[in-house]
Amino acid sequence: MTTMTTPPDAVPTDTTIAELAAALRRDAAGFLPAMAAVELLIAHRHWLSRGPFRRGCVCWLPDDDEGPAVATIDWAATVALLNAKIPGEPVGDTDSERGVLAVAASIAAGHPCDLGSALLACDTTNVGRIADAVRTAGGAR
Repeated sequence: MTTMTTPPDAVPTDTTIAELAAALRRDAAGFLPAMAAVELLIAHRHWLSRGPFRRGCVCWLPDDDEGPAVATIDWAATVALLNAKIPGEPVGDTDSERGVLAVAASIAAGHPCDLGSALLACDTTNVGRIADAVRTAGGAR
């Protein structure tokens, strides 16, 4: 995963979900928990399009001579977002959407998550996505 030495840029507003997904994958590559969490969010799609998430939880490192853009998720910021602790960024997301983000933060960075509540809030599609993420994090890709 990327180690930041300079302050990150915000995700450019014209960045597509596909571009953001590719940049997140570049950062997560090689670390199974991060890969699992990123793939969960990509499959779910909701958070990659949400302004509060893109502005407050994603650090964008633009293209340069070293290679293409890289994006990294600040998992502590995702928890703050879920707890509505980012000023001016109300969270009006469903319990299922919030559960997916909480599980992703738990898988990637060990943030506590009430897995039972998260799963009960999800439909079968999202439960399957979470199960896939758990398998990936455990090395079964």
